[in-house]
Amino acid sequence: HIATQKAPSDNFSAYQKLCMNLITQNKIEQAIEVLDSVEDVSKLSLIRFKARVYIVLGDKYFSIGKYLKASDAYEKANYYYNRLTKKDNMVQKSILKRLVKAYVEAAGIIVKNGYNSDAARFLKKALYYDPKNMNIQYRLAIIYADLDPLISVEYFEPLIAKIPQNIDYETYSRVLIKAANIMDIQGDSVKAKYYR
Repeated sequence: HIATQKAPSDNFSAYQKLCMNLITQNKIEQAIEVLDSVEDVSKLSLIRFKARVYIVLGDKYFSIGKYLKASDAYEKANYYYNRLTKKDNMVQKSILKRLVKAYVEAAGIIVKNGYNSDAARFLKKALYYDPKNMNIQYRLAIIYADLDPLISVEYFEPLIAKIPQNIDYETYSRVLIKAANIMDIQGDSVKAKYYR
């Protein structure tokens, strides 16, 4: 802490070293306190410092299975990184890859505990950052099979053409029957026939 007190107001390297050391020592809450103690200003050195520390913090959370906290840290890293005027595509891709992975892992645990709508919410966040990820789309199709068959069909249909070998056709058939029944109830016989 002495180094941070003696550091010039525009030099955040002492804060960064302190945070990194605290994270390495598993003193995560203290590292967060240090991060929070540094007021946000429009200085590139501060933005870089916070982006880097939030990436490391996210990695630490991810390594101990705290995927929601990891995704929160990666979101903050992404926020600060997006404030930089000069960006490195590799760094940005790395942050987004970590972010997607954390949301997918969190959704996997949440769905095992029976909270499908929460899992779907996190998968949608992952899909926002990686919209072409067919694995995430497929997971959403499966989750929505019970939540909302019509939405499930929307996720399933493009995947049938792209990855037919990976589709659980028993689940897909069940979803189509449910969707057809919903359309019958809503009085849309054309759509019901399409699903059947």
